[in-house]
Amino acid sequence: MSVPLSYVKEANFEQALPLLQSLIQKNPTNSEYHRYLVRYILAKGDQEKAIDCLIDALRWDSKNTYALLMYGNILPSIGMILTRQ
Repeated sequence: MSVPLSYVKEANFEQALPLLQSLIQKNPTNSEYHRYLVRYILAKGDQEKAIDCLIDALRWDSKNTYALLMYGNILPSIGMILTRQ
C-alpha cells in the first residue's frame, strides 16, 4: 500500500490530500485514487463534491465495488433516491 493510502486508512486526511492529488494528477485513470479522495471529501462534509469524485472513480472502473457502495450510501443521505421506471 502506498503512503497516502495508508494516511487515508488512518484518517490522517490532511497529510493524504496533497499526496492523493499528486497521484491523481500523474495517473488520473486510477479509480481507487479517486475513491480514496472521496473519503477525505466526506470527512470534510461535502457530499455533493464526493459524488462528483465517485463519478470519476466509476468512470475509470464501473465495477469498483467499494465506489458503488459509497455512491449508493451517499445518494439517499442528500435526498436523491433512484427509482426504477
